[in-house]
Amino acid sequence: MSMGKTATKEAYEWLKSRPKLVKALCIKGRLRNDITGYEDDMSRGYVTNAINCYMKQYGVPLEEAIRELNKIVADADKTLNEEFLTTVAVGRGVLKAAMDFGRMIATTYNVDEGSKEKSRSI
Repeated sequence: MSMGKTATKEAYEWLKSRPKLVKALCIKGRLRNDITGYEDDMSRGYVTNAINCYMKQYGVPLEEAIRELNKIVADADKTLNEEFLTTVAVGRGVLKAAMDFGRMIATTYNVDEGSKEKSRSI
């Protein structure tokens, strides 16, 4: 996929400044990955993830940690929408590409429309 004339120096500088939209995308991607892959990670001995950190920090069981992390993802989605509608520092093409990346995260982890289970096929 080519960004063509959309990928300007100004767009690069904006992304490099780590705006709220980019931070929200990072949060969404990291937490979705940790929530969906938790059992696989634990079976491999990878214990450093958001769920274990949350459980240890707040002293809560697994189910509550996942529920709270899902709330954080929902807040990140709200931030994405707000930033898409209010950001004027860069062109719409850059913002649309960022939003498409957010949709790709949801599709990859199959969490749209009420589904919370990771699907092996798209």
